[in-house]
Amino acid sequence: MQKLLIYTTGLMIFLFTLVMPAYALTIPVFPSCTIPQGTVKAQFGQGTHGIVGSTDTFIGSDSVFTLTEDTLLQCFCPEIGTDGIQTNWWRATGLTDNDIQILKNQGWFFIPNGALWGLAADPFVAQNINFSCVGGVGGGEILGLAATGGAWQPYLYVLGGLGLTILGLALVRKWKQN
Repeated sequence: MQKLLIYTTGLMIFLFTLVMPAYALTIPVFPSCTIPQGTVKAQFGQGTHGIVGSTDTFIGSDSVFTLTEDTLLQCFCPEIGTDGIQTNWWRATGLTDNDIQILKNQGWFFIPNGALWGLAADPFVAQNINFSCVGGVGGGEILGLAATGGAWQPYLYVLGGLGLTILGLALVRKWKQN
């Protein structure tokens, strides 16, 4: 019985050292370009535009909305087709390097100086999401959302629990046989 307790305790300590602490980063809520909100900061009709994270040039219309002091919404609709690109802009002055890395792992882009994109001369993070431009900005429906990432940790907990349960049952069975 004493060996069972020692083995189980050792296994539990080992498994809990593998589990990384949960880190919560609260990402602001951004509205969809299908129903844009906020104050219009800039609006451009047909023309050539850039999209953060891409070296391509895009021809179409572009609108930028100020949502809060730290968040903006950019809605691009192409001249041909309906595959629009929504860019969520978030001022990164209050984010740590770890926060920025977490966001980059989730598909966000880090922009050291927003002035290069017509924003404040502060660092920003930006996320692109596809949406449908049926009827232009303000019409259509969202076609894709960003992944949240970090879903492996709950699986680790479940596997650890199953492993401990199986080990416990095996040890009880062996103990009863002796």
